[in-house]
Amino acid sequence: HFSNDYSTLYHNDGNLFFSDITAQTEMYTVEWLLVGWGARFLDLNHDGWKDIFHVNGHVAPFLAEGSFAEKYLQPATVYLNTKDGKFKHVTELAGPAVQEGRCSRGAAFADFDNDGDLDVLVANLNASPALLRTDRRDKNHWIMFRTVGRNKNRDGIGARITVLTGKLEQVWEIKRAVSIYSASDPRAHFGLGQATRVDLLKVRWPGGKTQEFKDIRADRHYVLDEEKGLSPGN
Repeated sequence: HFSNDYSTLYHNDGNLFFSDITAQTEMYTVEWLLVGWGARFLDLNHDGWKDIFHVNGHVAPFLAEGSFAEKYLQPATVYLNTKDGKFKHVTELAGPAVQEGRCSRGAAFADFDNDGDLDVLVANLNASPALLRTDRRDKNHWIMFRTVGRNKNRDGIGARITVLTGKLEQVWEIKRAVSIYSASDPRAHFGLGQATRVDLLKVRWPGGKTQEFKDIRADRHYVLDEEKGLSPGN
């Protein structure tokens, strides 16, 4: 979105219909002076509900030279999912690295230090990229999967992974392109809240093959192989 506007969130109603739910989610009041670029749904606090990370940066360099309400260098925006159909703006709680003004464009997401949470690599216009490491304070659990497909699709792109913990069901589709100008870590990442094990894991591969696994320990990296099944990984 451009300045004097806001990011729009659409709810998939099925049958190719979408509803604009930006007002209901209380996101429309935050970004009037920002120009939005790369964004992604991801579980930042590992409670099992997807949050939003959004980078910003203006296109008019003259704004850097004067006292304007709109800034050329802009902070990122972070929203936490409150589990009731709304998102809470928490950029002020995300630390100085997120709040620092940049002219950002792309945002790529990966667990670069393999500690179980997703970090962010931000591409900035006419400046060095910024690597933002996620340091969580919560004690929630997580699980990650790297898919290994067969034949020409070795990364298992398009595989659909479903994780069930208690009454909570989460789905992740393996892909790399999830944000403008960016390619991200294709590994599937799930926050599990207080659950220490996954009750049921279901995989549907692009070719139609399905697999199921039960009672999987949390806080681990795993490999999901289309032929060999589930094994420890990184």
